Amino acid sequence: MAESRHGSEAGGTQSLSALVDEKVLATIRDVARLAREQGLAELAVCEGGVEIRVELEGCAASPVAAAGPATGTRAVVRAAEPEAPAPQLDAEPGIHLVRAPMVGVFYRAPMPDAPPFTKEGDHVAPGDVMGLIEAMKIFNEVQADAPGRVVEFLAKDEEFVSLGQPLVKLKTGP
Repeated sequence: MAESRHGSEAGGTQSLSALVDEKVLATIRDVARLAREQGLAELAVCEGGVEIRVELEGCAASPVAAAGPATGTRAVVRAAEPEAPAPQLDAEPGIHLVRAPMVGVFYRAPMPDAPPFTKEGDHVAPGDVMGLIEAMKIFNEVQADAPGRVVEFLAKDEEFVSLGQPLVKLKTGP
């Protein structure tokens, strides 16, 4: 276990686990595991005014910031390798892309055995829930930001998605 050298009242040192409760240590471990699994050089999560930042050594990083909804949750990510630019799928007239509002795992349904929020062919209005993104065991709604008919889901169920990644293709207009 990592040790942090902080003077105690008696002039000695305390271990990190003596300074931080187990829930916080578990969150730190989860953030580090997620960063390793996704090949990230850095991952920071802010919740309720507390920021946990994990930096993995030996990774060349390019910064990417991810902002969650107004729940006070925010994630900051640095990708270990720059990704190729995403194709401009919404360059087609009458097509609108619903994009990921944050980094996390995309789910089409509220529970594994439940029907999806929406499916191809459904008509949606702004604010309709189209899926969920899980980040640090917190689920955030992905809402339609334009009216239209669902043409295609570009992200698979349980797929890790990046900030701004196209998730759903909508046909707008008549």
